[in-house]
Amino acid sequence: MDLETIYRDIQSMFCRGMVTLIGSGASCARGLPSMTALGNHLVSCIKQDQLTAEEWVSWEPIAEQLENGDGLETALDIPHVPDSLLDIIVRECGTCVASAESEAIEHLLAGNFVNSLGPLMRILLITNDHPDVITTNYDRLIEFDAALHEIRVDTMFYGQTLGRLDKRLARQELTHVKRTPSSTRTRHEESLLPHIRLSKPHGSLDWRLFQGAVIRTEFATNLTARIITPGSSKYRAGYERPFDDQRERANSAINGAESFLTLGYGFNDPHLQTHLRTRFQEVPALVLAHRLTDSAKEYLAGNARAIGLESSATPGQSIAHQGGETLPLVGNLWQIDNLISEVLT
Repeated sequence: MDLETIYRDIQSMFCRGMVTLIGSGASCARGLPSMTALGNHLVSCIKQDQLTAEEWVSWEPIAEQLENGDGLETALDIPHVPDSLLDIIVRECGTCVASAESEAIEHLLAGNFVNSLGPLMRILLITNDHPDVITTNYDRLIEFDAALHEIRVDTMFYGQTLGRLDKRLARQELTHVKRTPSSTRTRHEESLLPHIRLSKPHGSLDWRLFQGAVIRTEFATNLTARIITPGSSKYRAGYERPFDDQRERANSAINGAESFLTLGYGFNDPHLQTHLRTRFQEVPALVLAHRLTDSAKEYLAGNARAIGLESSATPGQSIAHQGGETLPLVGNLWQIDNLISEVLT
């Protein structure tokens, strides 16, 4: 493993069929709460006098685990959590993420484009007319970055003020119709406009339950965001609309991937791992993270063509992992904006 080979291998991965997975680490880099921070928020705001006796019996051991340092996924991975308590947890998680999201968007509007995903999406669109991006995050920073860079996004919802889930109509909004006159009649040729296909299998802050259906709206409402929190509820809610539609499209993209790019993704999501575990071993992959998780390192170890980049203990350096070898690199190449400027442009 040497620098020239790593650069060449990374450049070759950005080809038709690249699928990008974006995890919580990418949002944390822009000030959004980690799972630990979400757990601390829940402990601080959910109190006994706000809960019924049944809710408190379920919440007390969860709170104790969080206070003892267990992760949110572990603490919430218990059966028989009352739906009413899950609603409170979802609401509080959404409130915490939304507050931090607002601050991140203010930074973007002020011209602070550090860690912006817009330039990445532009690169993806060079070789793909509609590249797949999958995120387990609830926030809308991907969508906002895309809008700032005039990039269209397909979330399977159609309509603007009040969006409804319908992948056919959503696709129709991205269809360009070209009319070509001929000697006999006008021909109509349809083609899809370049866009990002964004799948959000864990939900989004702008999804709301309204009259029995999930809508998408960016307006502030009293309706609770439709998001899936970690733990056992992920399995229960993950097979309901619109989560199942999003998960199916994500899995289809993973199955057909020609290469992978992951940003701040820990490789710990059971909804995606079934498909990802097999396909990841078969194609080139680039894994970027501030700190590679043990699961990420396990995935890297199973694929000789996969490269992992993480931060080094030495400021201003990164560590590259490939084929069981490591190599220190100058520059914070584990950050996508630095990787783009140093390696891809």
